[in-house]
Amino acid sequence: MQLLAAWGGLAALGAALSSFGAGCAAIALVGGMADSFERTGSHKVYAEYEGLRGKSYAVVVSVDRAVQGTEPRLMTRLTNAITNMLVTNNGVIGASGAVPGPRVLEFLYNNPSWTSWSYGRLGEEFGVDRLILVDLVEYRLNEPGNAHVWEGLMSARVGVVDVESGVSDDFVFTKEIMVRFPDDSGVTRNEMLALQVSSTLEQRFVNRVAWLFFEHSEPNMIEY
Repeated sequence: MQLLAAWGGLAALGAALSSFGAGCAAIALVGGMADSFERTGSHKVYAEYEGLRGKSYAVVVSVDRAVQGTEPRLMTRLTNAITNMLVTNNGVIGASGAVPGPRVLEFLYNNPSWTSWSYGRLGEEFGVDRLILVDLVEYRLNEPGNAHVWEGLMSARVGVVDVESGVSDDFVFTKEIMVRFPDDSGVTRNEMLALQVSSTLEQRFVNRVAWLFFEHSEPNMIEY
């Protein structure tokens, strides 16, 4: 009887250990699923500026002359892309209207002295309530001093002027933006085309600017 009792105790211990092992496996599985979700999932990001609701706006992009000399179409691409992304998401933004990118560009090209105007006057010329200004501070595709290695970077100051307020040059919202591409260092011209670098870099920049103005989802492991 004592021997049977001993064997019974061992059996109970074995069952307990087996149950413990199964519990550890379940915990590990749940932990792995959580890690996988963290890597592949997404999260909601709220707008940093919500003052476009019920208002009209225009997007004006200014580019340094040195950059314009090497990228003469950059201002056009950015103006159109940012405006189009905002218009596409107007169901979330709720703006009353927007000046199309081509109309903004046509006006600026026909009035080269606009750079000396107050922001209030510029907004009044467009007939809008809000003026979104994107001042591109830096744009490059290569590592400084090394044309053979890609190190794309774009940085800008984004600001919003409340044209209705009558305070011409005061910003009601500002944000510094910087994006990079490629994500890995040391990528050479032999490994990646210039068009891939510039287009990806610009799309990241456009996303970061436009996302300031509406609620959206971003991947948890987003690289920019």
